Amino acid sequence: MLFFLFACGMELPKTTIDRTHILNRSTRAICDSLLQCCDEQGQTDYFRDYQDDPRLQSLQASLPPSQFLDEETCPPVVEGILLRTWLGDWLDKVERGLVHYDPTEAAECIRELEEAECGSAKRDALRDPTCFGLLPPSDGTLQRRMFRRSSLEGDTCMPIDDGITETIFGSCNPEHAFCCVEDEDLDGCSPFPLPEQSGNCIEIASEGETCSPAPPISPCKLGLACERTSGTCISLDQRARYIGDPCYDDENLLSIGSCADGWCDIDGSQTCEALRDIGDSCILPISCRSQYCDTETATCLDNPICIGVEE
Repeated sequence: MLFFLFACGMELPKTTIDRTHILNRSTRAICDSLLQCCDEQGQTDYFRDYQDDPRLQSLQASLPPSQFLDEETCPPVVEGILLRTWLGDWLDKVERGLVHYDPTEAAECIRELEEAECGSAKRDALRDPTCFGLLPPSDGTLQRRMFRRSSLEGDTCMPIDDGITETIFGSCNPEHAFCCVEDEDLDGCSPFPLPEQSGNCIEIASEGETCSPAPPISPCKLGLACERTSGTCISLDQRARYIGDPCYDDENLLSIGSCADGWCDIDGSQTCEALRDIGDSCILPISCRSQYCDTETATCLDNPICIGVEE
């Protein structure tokens, strides 16, 4: 049958994962990756983002470095994390009919994680913000690939517990609307709505229109930014920047383009600086070519995170 499909130039049917199985499949893929590639140091690094998260208070004693995970302890811990954080809330909104689940993209995220080799590929897959990373995409034009939001102006909505952007846009289509949960004290939309609250999708500000990040909020559509000095939505500068070029607007708290051959020193020079080599001094991992800054020596070292576990 496969030969027939190839011979006829037909595409094979794409793999899908039903939403009733995504929690189990993602838990298994994450645990398999951690146990195959990440030693105790790697586990500690991976779970650092989960430390002190108030949503995970009951699980803190089970997380590395307090306790390192094995084949028996990993699944319940990872499943508990996913349920209590972003994945659990997205699935809740699917159950409520506010969000659509994409079984094909879910399967693709699982495939990418399972097939990633130990080292940088596995680190990137574990933290991929569009798939299973705890932190959502920082670039507003990117989204969690396995979910789709289609609610428009006037529709009922709820915030989604997956970072600031998803809390504000909630279950509304972020190209057209945001989820306004009324706050009587502010006489407008709350900047800190809770996942269990309901609101209404409100038309979002387009380029050149008035916006405000301060309460009561009036955000810009995805791909735009609210310029604090003018109070209007502007297009983000996506041009490549090179060593020595300005890359951050401190007055408006906005990135300027992207550093093509280095990193943006936001807290220092606010310009693109060259990546540092092994043995060079560092403070942040992003400044190192290896993406690893040793905290004890404050130097760039070969990245030892999740490069494989010795049998």
